[in-house]
Amino acid sequence: MDPIVGFEMIVCNPGGGFIGAIKVHSQQFDFEFDLKGEESWFVGDAYLSALLHPHVLVVANVLKHAKGPAKVVVEIQKMVSDLLDYDRPLNSRYISLILKEIEEAGWNLVDKVDDTFTNIEFRIDEHKIALKFEASYPDSTPSAVTATPKPFDIAAEWRIPDIIREFELFLQQFEEFYSCLADIDENCWVLDKGRTHRKIVLTEDVCILLKIDIDQPHTVPKTILFLGPENVTSRYKDKWDHGIFKWKELRTPRENIKVILDMKFPPKPEKKQQTHAFESECPICFDYHYEPDDPEPNYEPETPSIVCVQCQAHYHHTCMLEWFMNLEKVKVQSFSDLSGPCPHCKSKMSIPKRRMTH
Repeated sequence: MDPIVGFEMIVCNPGGGFIGAIKVHSQQFDFEFDLKGEESWFVGDAYLSALLHPHVLVVANVLKHAKGPAKVVVEIQKMVSDLLDYDRPLNSRYISLILKEIEEAGWNLVDKVDDTFTNIEFRIDEHKIALKFEASYPDSTPSAVTATPKPFDIAAEWRIPDIIREFELFLQQFEEFYSCLADIDENCWVLDKGRTHRKIVLTEDVCILLKIDIDQPHTVPKTILFLGPENVTSRYKDKWDHGIFKWKELRTPRENIKVILDMKFPPKPEKKQQTHAFESECPICFDYHYEPDDPEPNYEPETPSIVCVQCQAHYHHTCMLEWFMNLEKVKVQSFSDLSGPCPHCKSKMSIPKRRMTH
């Protein structure tokens, strides 16, 4: 198995294909590949694979058109060199430290990593934590973005293995909370999921917006809204108001609501093309999720919650409020409500001045 060309090393693999290594900026990268036209393949070590992952189509094109293994190595070496030179902060000290810490934490936990190795996303079971590093790391503390119901703060002295370990411990406090959400997700037709809320189908024209308490998930929800035409939702509101005494903390929120309303939640339809009225886009902004240009931290996008009784059009509360405020004929119905014509059918509508928050 003599080297084919004088790079770091490239030899024929007895089992087929080629194995070898290249060195770029004092960093060694190990790899294997084979040239079989459309069925060509390339596999690098953990660092090389993560570095080239966003460019798999380019690598595939190199393998497809390469005139021999030496040409492949030249192109791969050039790609790696360009990627490492792309961002100056990626010095060998930074790279070596990040690789060492990821190795200690476990490459199996890495979900995504960008070309610069300054944005790394880890997955702990179904939970993700995205870390953003500065070139001065470890003298600077990375920032973290998670979908947890409470913010996760990183101590200045923590390194990647510490962050992963502390994040796992942090998640333990939400076990009951996540269990209640999972019970809803598994047994209901869920239209929208947020950090602490679920929008659940009740009937073909009514759904529930439910916010689960983070610290006491089995208690009566502080927020439960019945969304749909007022002439339909009123009877469910009455059932809820008169039956809330039946709430038992030994049951899950879903089980309690089922008992209080004395009805079953419809399951999610098997046919993917089947949609619910509350899955329709807002006719004003032509979007399902509404998010302001500069949202506050932990802001959860708004979904259509205002329904016209006459034409059944579904609107974002924010869109309707802006629509009404720009009309000359809008009326202040009370201290808490505004009224005006439906943008679609022009029939009279009333909306609360304040958004029904999650």
